[in-house]
Amino acid sequence: MKGFRSLLAKLFLVGAVVASSPRAAFAEEPSPGGPPSEPSVQVEPSPGQPPAPEPNPPPTNISAAPVPKPPDPAPSAVPAPTAESGERIVPTSPPREPRFGDAGQLVLDGALSASFGHLGFSAGGSTTSFNIQPAFDYFAAPNVSLGVSALLRYADSEPSTSGGYNFVGTKTLTLGLTAAVGFDAWVGDRVSFWPRLSLDVWRSRETLSELAPGYGAQVALVAQPETQTVVVVELFAPFLFHLTPHFFVGFGPDLYADLHNNTLDGVANKRRFVGAESTLGGWF
Repeated sequence: MKGFRSLLAKLFLVGAVVASSPRAAFAEEPSPGGPPSEPSVQVEPSPGQPPAPEPNPPPTNISAAPVPKPPDPAPSAVPAPTAESGERIVPTSPPREPRFGDAGQLVLDGALSASFGHLGFSAGGSTTSFNIQPAFDYFAAPNVSLGVSALLRYADSEPSTSGGYNFVGTKTLTLGLTAAVGFDAWVGDRVSFWPRLSLDVWRSRETLSELAPGYGAQVALVAQPETQTVVVVELFAPFLFHLTPHFFVGFGPDLYADLHNNTLDGVANKRRFVGAESTLGGWF
């Protein structure tokens, strides 16, 4: 009975020591990123007993789920070059060589002419003539041309003094203007079709003179100078052969008709023409 009381007294003493000890604690620490851990009880060992081993701490390293790598972009057929600044450079094809009919071109063709000459006869008399006809066609839009031409012609025919007859001499001045519109269509690598429709207006003035008998000098006639006014519509449709860059020769039908024509004697006499004509020229 005495031994049993002694055992109870020791148990009571141990419980009192444990209850009064500040090192006895209940800890409840949640694991980072995981479920809370179970509370642990730390008991201060009694004197003479080895310390109890501490429990292993909960794992703190949580491995994140791997992030999937985006797929590589599909390679393009032709990699686009990039500048040092990072700007994208779009590859461009080489520019096309200019050719006849492009907008902004100026064409000089067979209508551009000038002449000066003196014609003499063995029996006497002579003719001096001067002629200039500048002509230009400009492509205001692709394959669409606008043309203009001017005409200046002067002729002076002196009468003959042979045979004692009164031969008549004339002086003629002609002024004219032409406006045209055309369209060029390519039918091959070096062949194009260039029809042009034009309207011509020109006016001539003729002064007559005669040789007075026995004096050898020209005397102006009393008659008034004669005039002639002509309005012509013309269609010229040549095929052009571009033998070298900026140079061509052409051949095609040519048709024209007078809308108005009064001859020098005042009688109307309209003309009609159907034929073919050649041309040559260049452009820049």
